[in-house]
Amino acid sequence: ALHLEGYSTSSKGRSSHIIESCTFVNNFANFGSSIFGGGTYALGINKSIFSFGKQGEAIYCAPLIDTTSTHDVSCSDVYGNEGGDWVDCIEEFEDINGNFSLDPKFCNPMEGDYRLHVSSPCLAGNNPCGTQVGAFGTGCGLVEARFDIIPGVFNPKSSGKLPAKLTF
Repeated sequence: ALHLEGYSTSSKGRSSHIIESCTFVNNFANFGSSIFGGGTYALGINKSIFSFGKQGEAIYCAPLIDTTSTHDVSCSDVYGNEGGDWVDCIEEFEDINGNFSLDPKFCNPMEGDYRLHVSSPCLAGNNPCGTQVGAFGTGCGLVEARFDIIPGVFNPKSSGKLPAKLTF
């Protein structure tokens, strides 16, 4: 997970960037709290989280020098950015290609734990793409546990009840 003062990646001139399975969180910049792009470039974003950026929008694309710049965003969560989420050059990708804007539900972001709660929309099965979004998987929440009961085994200190679920 990247959290920096100033955008975390920049593109100028003729270049191309592919960002896949990344988590950008709590970044700070006047324009593009996570990504700043300018010039003629191609930007491909897939299965990534851009959340809680300070001041600037999540992704900023400077006015294009020519019209050959291309962008594609799929299966990504852009959420809670002070300057806007699905704005500027990524506006057209909101709610299509499996993209969404929901709280990623990090386990403990104040302590730098950007793993995801079991109910996070960024986990496989909880989002339109059916795949993990972002750099980290499950790290907290309700976890089901299975217990096998063996007939004929008795523990006199047992209440006879077994927990069906554990939380941590």
